[in-house]
Amino acid sequence: MIDISLPSPLMSSSFDFGCNTLIKRDDLIHPEVSGNKYRKLKYIIDEAIQNDCKGIITFGGAFSNHIYATAAYASLQRLKTVGIIRGEDDPENPMLIFARDRGMILHFVRRDEYRLKENSIIIKEITDSYDEYTIIPEGGDLPLALNGVEELINEIKNEGI
Repeated sequence: MIDISLPSPLMSSSFDFGCNTLIKRDDLIHPEVSGNKYRKLKYIIDEAIQNDCKGIITFGGAFSNHIYATAAYASLQRLKTVGIIRGEDDPENPMLIFARDRGMILHFVRRDEYRLKENSIIIKEITDSYDEYTIIPEGGDLPLALNGVEELINEIKNEGI
């Protein structure tokens, strides 16, 4: 179990021109897995664990918040990860360093090949080499991600807004 701070606070902010706004501070959920990334990954990773998947495969660019959050969350859940990264490796890139430090295996794919996604022979060879891994599309765009968004809506409703 990871230490998550929910519900995230709802804060008021005023502006000089007379406008007041409320800000849902999902960035405070967890220092490494915050905001919509936590909400989107929560149910996807929970299902992978329940289905005894060996790990997660996901996609993103070299500076992807999704890659960062997936590496962090899966590591906290003791789940292996593979990142298929658009472009070239950069050993000084802090996001890639973080992902590797969390145990993510990175595969770098040329941009033109990456655009092909499931039609790419190279990407298919990579994904096929990780038997019993769950594939999460770039950004975590799966129906299960909507369950986390629903929680956000319910939190706001419970605040009386």
